[in-house]
Amino acid sequence: MSSPSVITPQKLKPQLEKAKLLPHDGGVEPIELMFNPSEISFSRSVKWQQDPGNRGTSLLPKVNFSGVEPYQFTLKQLIFDTYETKTSVMEKYIDKIKKGVETIDSKPDTRPPVYKFVWQKEYFFCVMTSLTYTLTMFLTDGTPVRAMVDISLQEVDKNNIPGGTQSAASAQQRQNNPQSASLFPGGGDQTNPGTAQENPAAGQPGQGTGEPKKEPGKPGSGTGEPKKEPGKPGSGTGEPKKEPVKPSSVPVKPKTK
Repeated sequence: MSSPSVITPQKLKPQLEKAKLLPHDGGVEPIELMFNPSEISFSRSVKWQQDPGNRGTSLLPKVNFSGVEPYQFTLKQLIFDTYETKTSVMEKYIDKIKKGVETIDSKPDTRPPVYKFVWQKEYFFCVMTSLTYTLTMFLTDGTPVRAMVDISLQEVDKNNIPGGTQSAASAQQRQNNPQSASLFPGGGDQTNPGTAQENPAAGQPGQGTGEPKKEPGKPGSGTGEPKKEPGKPGSGTGEPKKEPVKPSSVPVKPKTK
């Protein structure tokens, strides 16, 4: 009688998970790292504003919290190799990575793509701030087959995805001309958009609202009563000035009887 075979359980090797940069809005291909990075360094800075004129007993200036900067991180010394297949590493990997620092041709408001950095979990929505690659191996015919790549990334708000060149130009125009950036053109009442500021009780001359401001009449103007002035000789207004009759300077001859 044969003895039953003993089944030895085998440990399953964990499946290798590769780090990826997945495009958020399409237009470019995803970037999958050939070899996972050995380390990732994250950095973030906090902004504080100092008031040199406001100092305490320790003579240190008073500081106020101003905000936080986005996370910065770099994927360093990433290796891409095509030596075994004898194909160009530029065409297979590097040209795809270079799309992260170039504009998306298929978009009307062009800008470089936004990525999601994923490695077993989702880390950040991010954009590339710099790209450095070095070709370290070539075939005899000059085909590059190995590259060392550094990618610097910056976190962005996934609920407020960066705009393109047109959005940036519009924002700069609004900063340079605050009046044109008003949401209520024409000086309208901001509490009631679409209506101009009106005060019917206080009309001003030259406007169609309220009553015109009354001013005393002036000579030559058609408003109000003309200002009366004493008449002058030669003018048709007022009474002529009376002057005393002067005796005639011609001698009068006596009458003869």
